[in-house]
Amino acid sequence: MNSKVKVVVTGAAGQIAYSLIPRLVDGRTFGDKIVDLCLVEIPQVVSKLEGIVMELEDSYFPNMGTVTYTDNFEEASHDADWFLLVGSIPRGIVYEGESIGNNGKDNAKILVVGNPANTNALIGKNAAGKDSQLWMAMTMLDSSRAKSVIAKKTSSNINDVKNMIIWGNHSPTMYPDVENVSINGKTASSVIDDMDWVENNFLPTV
Repeated sequence: MNSKVKVVVTGAAGQIAYSLIPRLVDGRTFGDKIVDLCLVEIPQVVSKLEGIVMELEDSYFPNMGTVTYTDNFEEASHDADWFLLVGSIPRGIVYEGESIGNNGKDNAKILVVGNPANTNALIGKNAAGKDSQLWMAMTMLDSSRAKSVIAKKTSSNINDVKNMIIWGNHSPTMYPDVENVSINGKTASSVIDDMDWVENNFLPTV
């Protein structure tokens, strides 16, 4: 019998979640595990999730387990393995973090998508107070992209690019910090030595 994984998705009625949710149960994200979905929305739009649940049931994804929806995050968080915090409610991250710390699995993984992603991830992790749970922010995407661009520019392996820091949140205001990057143990500035490329190619691309 296949093992199970419980995944909680907030902001589940939004466009991002609408594209994301089918990929959680089609076998590509969690392999052959059966995925129990719990979709969460704010009270004003939670009724819209009924239609999404019907679409999922009609699609007959072989890896889909139970699908429930609610506007009560604390209730949804019980025994969950994964939390995809797509929705972002001002000051709601403390409540979500506390619920995850109290009710989620000890080894739960939490991906914060809703901006300000970095700030929300830090606040949520502190509110959860459980170091065994892994908190991640969407800004990791920007960090990986920055490392890839530098690796291509310097004909290096992406694993040789270290200490890539993204200042700010996942938004137009973020700043990828080249000054602290090392490539094969050398500073990025000594390897690249091309500020025009950094300012006009690297920064806009990332």
